[in-house]
Amino acid sequence: MSQKTFNKCYFGCSCNDNDPLHKFPNPNSLKLEQIDRFKQWKSVLKPADQEKGDDYICKKFRICGRHFNKSYRLPSHYLTQNAVPTLFLGHSMNAEVDIYSDPTPGPSNLTDVVSDYVEPAPIYCTPEKRRSMSYMNTKNKIMDITTKRTIIRLKNGIEKLRKKYKHQKTLMQCAKQIAMKESFLKFAEKLPETSRLFTLLQIKGLKKPKGRRFSEKEK
Repeated sequence: MSQKTFNKCYFGCSCNDNDPLHKFPNPNSLKLEQIDRFKQWKSVLKPADQEKGDDYICKKFRICGRHFNKSYRLPSHYLTQNAVPTLFLGHSMNAEVDIYSDPTPGPSNLTDVVSDYVEPAPIYCTPEKRRSMSYMNTKNKIMDITTKRTIIRLKNGIEKLRKKYKHQKTLMQCAKQIAMKESFLKFAEKLPETSRLFTLLQIKGLKKPKGRRFSEKEK
């Protein structure tokens, strides 16, 4: 907001590089903060000058940096958003400005400098970052597909074992029922010794673990 075309401050100070002149906030701004701040700056003027109109004040009057508390002044000589002149005013101020005699610390970086046209810089995604993100997404999808296939394969294996177990259990129950029937026992007695023994071993073998050896007597 410093202006080189003006060589004197409203309060009679000479312009220099350490205390540049600052233009009044825009009284026609769409931001309420700007309008309120203009009123606060305007209130430090003499009553006769306050009656000259907002546009006239904004165009003709400047205030140098020495009239602002250090907490309002940035290293670049710009002012913070809440900057209000409170020092070396040379005449009494309105009660409206008295509340700023002990100002709160202002922001310490240029992002808080007053501007109606400052917009945040867009964040661009570099091609390398896009490729990396695409690779990670593809990798995650492949892992998800592999995991799902593994789960499906395990479920199918469990289902096959369950069916096999049920089938074996059914065969054992049928063999027990046949072995206990009187008709079967009579039929077995009529068989030759070798055939009868072999049949009984087949029925009993349903309960035996796989790979069992026959005893000498059974042989």
